[in-house]
Amino acid sequence: MAAVAKANAAGIPVVIVDTRLDGPAATEAGVKVGSFVGSDNYHGGQLIGEYLVKASGGRSRVAILEGIPGHETGDSRIRGFRDAIQGSPGVTIVASQTANWEREQGFTVFQNILQAHPDVETSSPATT
Repeated sequence: MAAVAKANAAGIPVVIVDTRLDGPAATEAGVKVGSFVGSDNYHGGQLIGEYLVKASGGRSRVAILEGIPGHETGDSRIRGFRDAIQGSPGVTIVASQTANWEREQGFTVFQNILQAHPDVETSSPATT
């Protein structure tokens, strides 16, 4: 937020890419954003959830490797995914853990998930 405030004070237009600023916090700090460019992360999560349900015939055991907890982008994706699979009781989330969007941490976390849940689907489901 401080960087945006400095840019505003210097008269530099601010464009935010991918992750929105927290609206109430931006208002409270008095910062202004000229534009936002990004995807609808909630909808992206829904799309992958819908694909999983369709491709697996509504039966799958999955694990979620999360980004940074509390980060709008990752949280929206997870929320969209969970909402999409909600009506499919045959799709089970067996684990959901953070790796903070760090490759090495993600590798280690997912190795542990696979050891604890060897029945997680590890390949793309066949489509019919």
